[in-house]
Amino acid sequence: PLMWLAIGIASVSAAAGFGRLGVLAVLGVGGFLAFGGLVARSRTQLALAATSVIPMGIAIAVTWDAWSVRAQEARELNQSGRESLVDQALTVIREFPFFGVGPGAYARRATELIGSDVATVVHSVPLIVMAEYGVPVGILFLAWIAILGVVAIRSGAFACAVFAAIMPYFLFDLTHFAYAYGAAEFALWLGVLGFLRAHPLPWRSAAA
Repeated sequence: PLMWLAIGIASVSAAAGFGRLGVLAVLGVGGFLAFGGLVARSRTQLALAATSVIPMGIAIAVTWDAWSVRAQEARELNQSGRESLVDQALTVIREFPFFGVGPGAYARRATELIGSDVATVVHSVPLIVMAEYGVPVGILFLAWIAILGVVAIRSGAFACAVFAAIMPYFLFDLTHFAYAYGAAEFALWLGVLGFLRAHPLPWRSAAA
């Protein structure tokens, strides 16, 4: 019962936060649970997949006007903000490709390079890792994430769902790099993946 409640709350929270990353995360979780349920012919997994997606859909429908406003703001931000932040990060990476600018020095170095008053840190963990620690470290970081993805695939649908839940934030946000609560959440995520690796639920396990 607690798992059902937790998934339902997370689903509604993704809609209540008016964030596209939360929606992507929930869709990833639901997609892997649904695929795993079909493969294993598990009604429980299919029901969990529905529980992860349907409440979010209902909440989005109820708050559609607010979502429309948020979508317009997001389009304006993409046109003026995120693309320029990516270009800014790539400029920093080109200038300091091997060793980066150093931990915590991104904003200062980016400000010097682009000539603006204050540089905003790019919202992408792989890019900020490459900018602050260098391209070689960034490649190793991406390889590590890919290995975790392989571990999740080998551990079953639930592990893949856990892996998918955090990936949008890794690729398009800074939560797990720049904030203490994000680091704690990341540590918890690793712990859950480790547990599921030790206690895998095979894709073709008996239906629950």
